[in-house]
Amino acid sequence: MKYPWMQFYVDDWLSDPALSSCSPAARGIWADLVCAMHKLDRGGVIAGTREQLARLGRCSAAELGQALAEIKATNTAEVTERAGRARIVNRRMKREARARQSLRLRVRRHRESREGAAPALPPAKAAFKLPQAARLIAGRFEAALGIQWINDAGKWVNRCKALPSKSERVVAEVESAIKEGRIRATPAQYAEQIWKEFQQ
Repeated sequence: MKYPWMQFYVDDWLSDPALSSCSPAARGIWADLVCAMHKLDRGGVIAGTREQLARLGRCSAAELGQALAEIKATNTAEVTERAGRARIVNRRMKREARARQSLRLRVRRHRESREGAAPALPPAKAAFKLPQAARLIAGRFEAALGIQWINDAGKWVNRCKALPSKSERVVAEVESAIKEGRIRATPAQYAEQIWKEFQQ
């Protein structure tokens, strides 16, 4: 699923010493390249000639070259160039892509190993019938809850459909808690607790 938005952690952006060592121009080009990575496949890797990448970075080839030199020197990202092509890796985005792939594999194996896995399918199908905004929220819940989504999908799909605004606030809090390591039980239990605490 392609998302028209992505999570942007302001504190991480402002406090990253490697990124802060780059010039304003390099930071701007890097931001455009990160957006391009997100639009491509959220895999965290982008490659091409300097001219191609310059178009994605909305700058000249010379400006791109200077930016890549700074990004590589400060270790903001992995940059390799060979035979006229550059490859840029956003480590965080690549880790998140691997985590999503690992989660998909675990969920699939769990479904295949469960006896009578068929009942888990209707909630997933129901998610595709949601309005797009609610469907995106449901996708965020699926990523946040991990394997527990299998059992809780129907409940959260219905909540996303009935109360999308509250659902979005809840999943944002769960995502933040996961990132900051504040969850003591499981993401699903934390999500349920926050749902009860938040007003509609």
